[in-house]
Amino acid sequence: AAKDFVDTLFGPDTSAPNPNLSISVVPYSQTVNVGNLGPAFIDMSGTTYDPDDPNAWQGCVDSRATLPILDSDPTVLDAGAYDISVDDVATGGRWKPYRSQGPAAQPPGTPGGLANQYCPEELMEFKNEHSAIIDYLDNKLTARGATHSNVGMSWGWRLLDPGEPFANSVPYGDPFTEKAIVLMTDGMNTPPSAANYTSYGALPAPRLGTNQTGPATSRLDQRLAKVCEAVKARGVTVYTIVFGMDAINNPTLNDLYENCASDPSKFFAAAQGDDLSSAFDAIANDLSNLHLSR
Repeated sequence: AAKDFVDTLFGPDTSAPNPNLSISVVPYSQTVNVGNLGPAFIDMSGTTYDPDDPNAWQGCVDSRATLPILDSDPTVLDAGAYDISVDDVATGGRWKPYRSQGPAAQPPGTPGGLANQYCPEELMEFKNEHSAIIDYLDNKLTARGATHSNVGMSWGWRLLDPGEPFANSVPYGDPFTEKAIVLMTDGMNTPPSAANYTSYGALPAPRLGTNQTGPATSRLDQRLAKVCEAVKARGVTVYTIVFGMDAINNPTLNDLYENCASDPSKFFAAAQGDDLSSAFDAIANDLSNLHLSR
C-alpha cells in the first residue's frame, strides 16, 4: 500500500529525481532510530555508534526531558515538554541513547544486545528518488516492540521543521510547498512497565509522572494530541490511519486519530489490506490535488 502511495505521487516518470516531491519515513516502536546525529545532538558520553554491533549504540534514543503533568488543553504545547517539542538543544537539551536511564536500563555496551531491544530501523530523511524510497520500504520496515505514536509523530515533525537537527530547507507557509504527515498505527499506545523499557524509561520511573500503566497510557495519548495540534497550527496537513480489526473497533483510538487529522475526511479506518490500499490511494490523490491547486 505504501509503495502504491509513492507510485501515485511520483506519477509515470520514476527514472529521475523529482524536484517537486520529497518523502521521508519514520518507523517507530517505543522509540525512534535517528541514526548518528553526532555529539552536537546526542549525549555520546561513553557511547560508540555502530549499527552493525548489537552491543554498541545503534541509533535509537530516549525522549528528552519533559513535564510529568501537562496542561489539559491539547492546543497548548507546554514549555518544558521537550519530548514533544522542536526546541533546539540549547533549550531542550541533547537526546540520550535508548535504554540508558533509570530502572531496567541496559546502556550501550551491555552484553546481549539489550541496549537495542525493539529499536526499529533508522529513519529515512527526505529523498526525491523513487528507487531509493521503494528500496527503503522493501527492506527497512519490520514490525517490532510496542507503540509510542507520540514519539513517531514528534520525529516526523522534526523532519519537517526548519530548525535542528534536520534543518528542513522549506519554511512553514511556503506558498509553493505542501507539508504533510501520514501517521499510521495498528493499536493503542503501549505504556512502559517494570519489564518494558520505552523511550520514557521503565516504571516506576517518574518521567511520565506516574508509576501505573493506565495513567501512563493516557499521558502518551495526551502528548500525541498536543503534537498533532502543534503541527497543524504550523500549516502541516495531517492524515491518520488506524489499521486492523482490533484498532478500528477501539473507540478511544479512533477518536484520538480522527482528532489528530486535519479534518475528519483525512482520517481512515482500514480493517484489512485492501482498505489500507484504498486509504493510501485517497491520501495520495488528495495530496496531488493540493499540489495542482497551488
